[in-house]
Amino acid sequence: KAMSSNRQLSWPGSEGGLLSNIIEEEHEGVNTQEKIHGAMYPIQIYPLFENALRAEKGISIEEHNKNLADFCAEFSNIASENPYAWFREKKSSREIGQITDANRMIGFPYPKFMNSIMNVNQAAGVIVTSNEIAEKLSIPKNKWVYLHGGAEANDKWFVSDRVSYTISPAIREISKTALEMAGITLDQIDFFDLYSCFPCAPIIAAKSMGMDLNTLPPLTITGGLPYFGGAGNNYSMHAIAQAVEMLRKNPNNFGYISALGWFITKHAAGIYSGIEPQRPWDRSGFPDIQQKIEDMDSPEICEAPEGPATVETYTVIHDRQGKPDNAIIIARLDDARRCWAKTKDDQELLLSMGKEEFIGKKGFVSPGNNSPNIMRFK
Repeated sequence: KAMSSNRQLSWPGSEGGLLSNIIEEEHEGVNTQEKIHGAMYPIQIYPLFENALRAEKGISIEEHNKNLADFCAEFSNIASENPYAWFREKKSSREIGQITDANRMIGFPYPKFMNSIMNVNQAAGVIVTSNEIAEKLSIPKNKWVYLHGGAEANDKWFVSDRVSYTISPAIREISKTALEMAGITLDQIDFFDLYSCFPCAPIIAAKSMGMDLNTLPPLTITGGLPYFGGAGNNYSMHAIAQAVEMLRKNPNNFGYISALGWFITKHAAGIYSGIEPQRPWDRSGFPDIQQKIEDMDSPEICEAPEGPATVETYTVIHDRQGKPDNAIIIARLDDARRCWAKTKDDQELLLSMGKEEFIGKKGFVSPGNNSPNIMRFK
């Protein structure tokens, strides 16, 4: 609220080390080509993954939109019963999927009610200590919850370089490693909370972990980011806190909590239980997951494409009145090189891109020369 009204708050700055401790080197989340083509923010990039998932399934836009609304309604239902949720009004599948003034389209196929909202005021805390310290502090053992396995890795850093837009090699590898550390299998997990900033995120995570997408268990214990809140990737702290409460009531259960940063880029997972592990915590002896991912081949990027091309994935970004504003396209040239493109300002074309499948459609792309490449379909 202060930012929107240009008010200066009397909060402490970074003097004396406050708010300045960065755990790892900071990397910008997007590259120059992505910026040029307007793919800079989650509302512009996550729809690219979602549309790729739809095309892979081979279902119609209408069917996919219904499936999305049903999926989100389950999350909303869980949030409505959570006293810590920011949005506790239960939304039906129809409310979430129907385009209205209150639920305008943002980045096709996501209307507003499928997007996570940053303007929440929530906080969570987790205390981590040893058994010895917990005993000294006289913390009752029925409150102890243990981390049994954990791992983290990044997918190829830039969206341009991803091996696939429907699966995450990093999630696949960290889930395998975390389960191996915990000494259990996926079917022994009693509950999940898979990071859920947009519907495609938990679906891609579940798919990458080897779950059957036709018989998914609930993928959230809080209600997920669009309904529970968060905010941002601190959401995962809330999921861990929720898991601790659940495991204190059912200590023999196992919970799997995942975290995510940027654009399905940074990943972490932890497996928690009230059962005391039979071995000391030890992360040594596990393979270098990150190097395995970096060694995967990425498509070559063409910054100045010219010639026939096929749409690999796309989205249509809408303005604040819900009117189609521009399209963002990832395409493949005939030689398999990948490129970014936009379209000319053509309302008829933009409207049709939200109604008919454009993934797999052939067109002609021309170079933008430090401005967006342009893809034409006629």
